[in-house]
Amino acid sequence: MSTFPDGLFQYGGVPVGGLTSLGIGNVYWVIQSTNSAYQDFMEERQGIYHNDGSWRVHTTIASALTATVTERNDYVVVMPDDTDYTITATLAMDKRNVHLVCPAGLGYDVGCPKSARIYCSTTNTPAITLTGQCCEIAGFHFKNTASTLDTGAVIYASATAYYANIHNNNFSMVLSGGTNSPMIWGYNDALSYSLIHRNRFNTMTGASATIAAIVKTDAPCTGTHIEHNDFIIGCTCTCTTCVNNQSVMGTIKWNTVTCCGEQAGGMGAGTITNAFTAGTTNGVIGNMGAVPTATLISGGTASQSFCFNWDGITTTPEVVVD
Repeated sequence: MSTFPDGLFQYGGVPVGGLTSLGIGNVYWVIQSTNSAYQDFMEERQGIYHNDGSWRVHTTIASALTATVTERNDYVVVMPDDTDYTITATLAMDKRNVHLVCPAGLGYDVGCPKSARIYCSTTNTPAITLTGQCCEIAGFHFKNTASTLDTGAVIYASATAYYANIHNNNFSMVLSGGTNSPMIWGYNDALSYSLIHRNRFNTMTGASATIAAIVKTDAPCTGTHIEHNDFIIGCTCTCTTCVNNQSVMGTIKWNTVTCCGEQAGGMGAGTITNAFTAGTTNGVIGNMGAVPTATLISGGTASQSFCFNWDGITTTPEVVVD
């Protein structure tokens, strides 16, 4: 029985009647030609869908995404590989109800293993440009090239990219001088009614660099929910805010933050100015930060936005064991 949580096998395997009985469209598989399982995989699974003449198995994520059709509820399933899926141009998710998933990367409560790492090697270029509605991105380890434009966010959402489901990914943040790009940014009203949850964000390289916001939404956005994510800031980097959610009626819930992440080799802990920055109509509930008092939250509306949020304490608590 698969533990895949988002529709493909959530009923305990392929049901009687096949995937089409769940409303699943075409399933496109991605496996790199250098993968040791490539030949066997091609012999077993390659073929043509008769509904549109598209190939089932692809060697690049870009090719598989191109084969998808809007509103057909297609899945692009990426196979694990110990070699990066290296891209030099952004991956376009511009069709409605398309799912980009790595099932081998699912199973962690928060984040994911490095089963399939997408590495964007071009500066100021998103790994994924999201413009389609109701899309899913799950199970990937992302590595970026240090960038300084908001439009160079690892996942850059624009236009009508509403109702996105971005979850269980790991972002190893590569930073450098200047103010670095967000990892996820919803431009203007993009990411309205979206859920960004159970991702892990941690600094990887870039001593003493600054990132203004790791996850960012703009004021015209509506109903964006950012919850159950982990943020770990080290490498002597400065994070102005981990989450800047300016969406109307959005929430920042049950996230955790630490700036005590000291990297091996002697690089020191990070600095967080304000862990969470909330719009005036945000609900900010149940967040925890290993950060000093008064640096956990800014913004919001007094006596209305905040409930059960915890910042750091000054001493180690006494632990009583029965």
